[in-house]
Amino acid sequence: MKRFSPTNSCLGCVYFKNDSRFLEEQYAGLKTLSSGWGCVRGDAGLCLLHDVYLFPRGKCKNFRQQEYEVSGNPVR
Repeated sequence: MKRFSPTNSCLGCVYFKNDSRFLEEQYAGLKTLSSGWGCVRGDAGLCLLHDVYLFPRGKCKNFRQQEYEVSGNPVR
């Protein structure tokens, strides 16, 4: 299985949000399908720039790298 890193995919982009709580707030009714924490969702999330829900397979020309702390956590 190919792994996607924060530097070669949407996962590391400032426009990409895949936090479960954020997604549950954006998509009313998501909790009726169990939860935004579901394993079926994987790393999929919302691109705030393009307003599209997607799996982070690559990056587009608008990719902007998130800043990361030494611990590896994204700077919020």
